[in-house]
Amino acid sequence: MEQEIGNISTALIRKLNPAMKGIGNDFIMDSTEYYIPDVNSIFKYPLRLDGIIIAVRKQGSATININLREYNTTKNDLILCAPGDILQSIPKPGMHQTQMFLISSDFLKENPLAELI
Repeated sequence: MEQEIGNISTALIRKLNPAMKGIGNDFIMDSTEYYIPDVNSIFKYPLRLDGIIIAVRKQGSATININLREYNTTKNDLILCAPGDILQSIPKPGMHQTQMFLISSDFLKENPLAELI
């Protein structure tokens, strides 16, 4: 049985992780260190993101699938995802820390700098 790929917004990510800092639900930052005992992530299953992710892994490792292409990420790896990308993250058990910025599509559309691109 086929399953449709779900969508996730920056607002829902913020709701599921209220400790994240940012500007409303449109620009979110996180650098929290956390322990993952097993695979239990909101990106455990492929999701289509409504926004941009810019992240640098500072600790831990994970298998990241972006648009169904697999990447093994470790310390100092940069991860970039554009609006509409299909994202899945399968972290390895252990300590993790990522410097992450999530920017909603709405924020990008409303930003005056977007007109220059």
